[in-house]
Amino acid sequence: MRILFFSANCVVDPSSGAAISLRTILNELGRQGHIAASFGGTIFDVPPASSSGAALEGLGARPTSPDDPVGSAWLIADENATHHVVPMARLKRQDQSRSDEERIAKLGVAFVRAFRPDIFITYGAGLCEKLVTEAARGAGVKTVFYLANPGYKRLASFDHIDQVVTDTQATTDLYRERLGLQAVPIGKFVAPPALPDESGPRDRVTFVNPAPEKGVTLFYRIAELAARVAPQLKFLVVESRATLAAATQRTGMTFTRFNNVETVGMQKQMGRVFARTRILLQPSLWHESGGRVAIEAASLGIPMVVSDRGGLPEVLRGAGLQISPPLPLIENHWLIPPPTAAIPWVEALRSLDEDPAFYAEHSAAARASWQAHDPVIRTRELVHLFEAILARHA
Repeated sequence: MRILFFSANCVVDPSSGAAISLRTILNELGRQGHIAASFGGTIFDVPPASSSGAALEGLGARPTSPDDPVGSAWLIADENATHHVVPMARLKRQDQSRSDEERIAKLGVAFVRAFRPDIFITYGAGLCEKLVTEAARGAGVKTVFYLANPGYKRLASFDHIDQVVTDTQATTDLYRERLGLQAVPIGKFVAPPALPDESGPRDRVTFVNPAPEKGVTLFYRIAELAARVAPQLKFLVVESRATLAAATQRTGMTFTRFNNVETVGMQKQMGRVFARTRILLQPSLWHESGGRVAIEAASLGIPMVVSDRGGLPEVLRGAGLQISPPLPLIENHWLIPPPTAAIPWVEALRSLDEDPAFYAEHSAAARASWQAHDPVIRTRELVHLFEAILARHA
């Protein structure tokens, strides 16, 4: 089977969970004997550089035409899949020009014709995705939309799509209720992070992406209370899409006054972070579609304290200490909660930190929950779905 993914969003974007999932899917499809590739542009969730060329060089890509690095596609060859990325003038979705999207779309249509996929996968609902998807379907290719973002509001975003797939049943239910959309959950595709050969002690409570929807204001109260009642708890904040400085500027919350909070920048590989992580903290306030970082932690037996929002309870399958965040924060992510809101979170962290038997129990539960997310098994199930789509539309 030949599978092609297309989007103006860069599939090798390390700041995008959806991109990481699609890259994992394509690599595993290739490992299982299928021909898998992607073609797209250089839109990033968090641009790693100021220009397309610098961004692609930093990600290990090389231009297929060195004499024309701006006008030609760049290539990244994973072990079992190839990724063709065309430099775009702007690196953020909201900054795109119509002419640039039409240029990428024209190249994408040509690539579809040359590659001749059986299955065409996309996400994003921009102009270029719609143009290429329509052309692929018009050529008889079966089209699949990968839906993990909870923000789509219009059914027209899924025009020319034969099958919508989601990462969790929770997201399938969300869109069935919102739009009447009939989607199929295929699960999260997560490869266990590779840990470095040498690392320091695993003694941090790790919080990834301090954005409002991820619970940065609740984290502020958690760090504040922990500094008073559990000073042994040390927090590691991974600043990917969002930063603590941005939260301070927006709200006045002063994280620099806490000596129990350390920050690191966006990581190309999370293994170095997890090598230092004793407990994962994920106080999400929005519909957390799949919670990639929680699954990564589970694969390493790292216990978690998480919210019960969206698909987190589903993907953790009973693992993790799950807490309901305050309703006012769900309605207004920037609201700073009262100090008492942090009490159940800090108590859960203390229980894991201070009780070795309790910690071991939740570590084992985390590893057990990971078994359901093995990408080898997930990909075989996905191939069966693709075969059913092809048979249904034969």
